[in-house]
Amino acid sequence: MSKALKTATGGLILKGASTFFGLITGLIISIILNRFYGKDLYGYLVLVFSVTTFFVGLVDLGTRQTISRFVPRHLESGEDRNLKALVTSSFIIFGAALVIFSAAILLSSNIISTVIFKKEALSPLLKAGALFFIGVSLSEFLSEIFQALQNWKKETVISAGYPLLYLLFTCVAVFLFHWSIGSVLWANFLAAVAAAAFMLKFIANNFITKITMDEFRAQAKTILHFGLPTVLINLNFYLLMWFDKMVLGRYYSADKLTEYYIAFIFFNAMIMFFKVLFVVLRPYFSGLSVYIDNKDLIKERFRFLFRWFIHSAILASIIGFFLIGPVIRLLYGNGYQNSITAFRFLLMVFFVRAIVHPMGIFMINVFGDTKKSAVLGTVLVIATIIFDILLIPPYGYKGAILATMIGYVVWWALVFLSFREFMRIFSFLSLAKTALIFCILAVIYKAAGSFLILNEILWAFILAAFYMALLWFAGEIKAQDINILKRVFRFSKEAAAYE
Repeated sequence: MSKALKTATGGLILKGASTFFGLITGLIISIILNRFYGKDLYGYLVLVFSVTTFFVGLVDLGTRQTISRFVPRHLESGEDRNLKALVTSSFIIFGAALVIFSAAILLSSNIISTVIFKKEALSPLLKAGALFFIGVSLSEFLSEIFQALQNWKKETVISAGYPLLYLLFTCVAVFLFHWSIGSVLWANFLAAVAAAAFMLKFIANNFITKITMDEFRAQAKTILHFGLPTVLINLNFYLLMWFDKMVLGRYYSADKLTEYYIAFIFFNAMIMFFKVLFVVLRPYFSGLSVYIDNKDLIKERFRFLFRWFIHSAILASIIGFFLIGPVIRLLYGNGYQNSITAFRFLLMVFFVRAIVHPMGIFMINVFGDTKKSAVLGTVLVIATIIFDILLIPPYGYKGAILATMIGYVVWWALVFLSFREFMRIFSFLSLAKTALIFCILAVIYKAAGSFLILNEILWAFILAAFYMALLWFAGEIKAQDINILKRVFRFSKEAAAYE
């Protein structure tokens, strides 16, 4: 196995583990804060997260993406001076932007609190949110540098050490000193600074140097032309993730926002499933662009990918639908029924994401049309924002979920219009079979539920087993699929064993 593959495999394992660890610590912190401060105060904290995270999407000004693109090139070509000049210039630009945006959050906190959200009590928390913004931005910036350097051990110190310290400092503030909920924002800032302190010395000694004004201008020009346009992609992502929370916080009480956000925490954890499936199946489609003229091969590979995305998503949704009730009641208490309901509604979005995700993969990795993909992504965000504004005020979190669904339907329709190839390769038959199987399962659950009294956990696994059996009978699990997956997993297993 090559050194590059060894590095990539080790990085995949470490990055995956640290990402999972970050999700777990975030979940634990949300449980602690809800248990000790209640839904209302936690809802104010969610509003702080929403506002500050929007600024996180802007603050790097494209430096992170430029580092990710050009640092590996400079390393490979041995251009040490250009490498150091890029990192140094990026630090200068990022640092200046960090100061400016932090000041903007501080100065606008009263206006945002009273005019936009009409919640005066939010203002002091939003001021402390400037520290939260610094902590999150700093950790993401440093993490990007170590990813570009392929130094996964140090990247793990940031991506895993930071949430661990955040959890530790939060526990100290809550359990030991019984401070207000705003202390959590200070805890985040201190955790980021502590985690970064170990890494900044390494970066300063190895990659920060004195540069001339001409060198700075050259690197700034690169960041301006390559990195700055990618800020739009970042902004699209953050708006898609957080805009609905801001609108919900504007029109509804903080406790209602908390109930939706807790459902979103578990939904976001399920979205990680797509990322894992993408990585596992990557060897199967990563080289397909070479065979772009082989239409039958492209069609066969897309339908394979599509089948496994939608069927795995339905299987995960069945289990999640029934398990979410016991899990939320155990972790948060009995006053979060709306979170359970919201999560079950969000499963519709999860299924739609399963449909569109393979299409997004093929647009970029096979058809190679990144510009059109970026434009369609922007349309998705704009459509979702418009329907958020229209639907959330009258319908609450259900309106937010419906707005997201409509946004994806608009995106889906535009993809078919923009990429006519999808009309030929899309598996409408698999989608129809999935819908029919789902209806059969719903009838089974409704009919059996009237005379069988089973707990939610047992129902989850009974219906999951029925789903797999019906897939087999419908011919949706093919011998070819199993053989291909065996090869993919064998590749991953050999790579892990080598590491």
